[in-house]
Amino acid sequence: MAERYPHFVTTGALLTDAWFVLVALASLGPMMKFLNLGALFSSFKRSSLESKIKEGNAKDVTQEEAQKTFESAEFDPSEAYAALCNIVFTSVFFQPILPASPFMALVALIFSYYAFKKNLVKDCKRPIQVSDDIAEVSLYLLNVVPFVFGLSNVIFDKIFRGEVQGASYFIMIAGIVSIFYPLYLVFLDTAKDCIKEDRTTEQNYNIDYNQMRMRFLNEYDRANPITKEDATKEYFQYLKGS
Repeated sequence: MAERYPHFVTTGALLTDAWFVLVALASLGPMMKFLNLGALFSSFKRSSLESKIKEGNAKDVTQEEAQKTFESAEFDPSEAYAALCNIVFTSVFFQPILPASPFMALVALIFSYYAFKKNLVKDCKRPIQVSDDIAEVSLYLLNVVPFVFGLSNVIFDKIFRGEVQGASYFIMIAGIVSIFYPLYLVFLDTAKDCIKEDRTTEQNYNIDYNQMRMRFLNEYDRANPITKEDATKEYFQYLKGS
C-alpha cells in the first residue's frame, strides 16, 4: 500500500504524529508539572534526614545541608508563561490539519493552570518577584501567532494539496506585518481612547483590600523583617483559600 499510495501514507503518519503531540501537550506536560518530581525527591530526602535525626545518625550532616534539604523548591513564574506560549503556538500550528487543536489547547491550559497553582501553593517556597516585563514579552510573543498560523497553512497546503492557497500567503504576510507592527498595541490604544478614566481621584478607592491583594507584589508586613515570617505564613494561607 505504501508503494501505491505514498502520499496517503505520508499525510496519515503526519496527522497521527500531530495528534499525539497535542495529546501529550494536554496531558503529559501538566501531569509532570502536577506531580513535580523534584518536590517528591526533596520530600524523600527530608523524610530520610528526619529518620537519621531520630536514630541519632545525622552527626555528619551540617546545618547548611539540613537547611537546603528542608527548603522548598523555587517557583519560577517564567515557566508558567513559557508553558502558556508553548500551548498556544503548538495548537495554532496544527490547527489547519487538526480542527480539534483549539479544544486540546483549552484542556491543556486548564490542566496547566491547576498544576502550576498546586506547585505555587503547596510545593514551592515564596516565588521570586518579577516585574511586568515578563507579561509584556509574553504578550508580544503571542502577537506572533498570526505568522505561525499563516506559515503552518503554507506548509500543510504544500503537503496535502500540492499547491499553496492565496489565503495562506495572505495570512502569513499579515503575520509578518504584525511582528514589526504589533496589532495588540492598536487595540490597547483604541481601548484607552474609548475608556478615559478620571485621574484626579485615587483609583480603586472604594474597592475592598482583599479584592486587590492578589495584585500587590509585596506588603508592609511581609517586607518588614520583624513581621515577615508570620506575615508570609498568613499570606500563603490566604492564597490557599483564594
